Amino acid sequence: MTEETKGGGMHTGWKVCLRYDPQFRGVNLWMLRDNKDGTMDIVNPMAMVVTTVNWNERLPEPTLQFRGDDALAFLQSLAEGLAESGFHPKEIEASNKQIEALKNHLEDMRRLVFKEWFPPTKIEKK
Repeated sequence: MTEETKGGGMHTGWKVCLRYDPQFRGVNLWMLRDNKDGTMDIVNPMAMVVTTVNWNERLPEPTLQFRGDDALAFLQSLAEGLAESGFHPKEIEASNKQIEALKNHLEDMRRLVFKEWFPPTKIEKK
């Protein structure tokens, strides 16, 4: 990713914004970077051009290339943007389902132990 900042000040980090676009049934993605002077840098739109190569061929130029700390900041922001938009790795989705099942099981066990084993006692007046 090349940097063409026009008057931008100190950077506070990359932000990736994703929004569902119902018109195209797709997702729009913006790559932004806040400047401390009230402006922002935004990566220009890129055409997604696909080239077919054989697996044994040398890879062409990278799709995106980062310099310095931008790589970590951008990738972290991408992960956060994806998570905020509901995109999660399948392993995390499976773990979340397992955690929910475990919570339900613990609640069932609490009901069994504390309500069925020790039912409320009635005190009858004589």
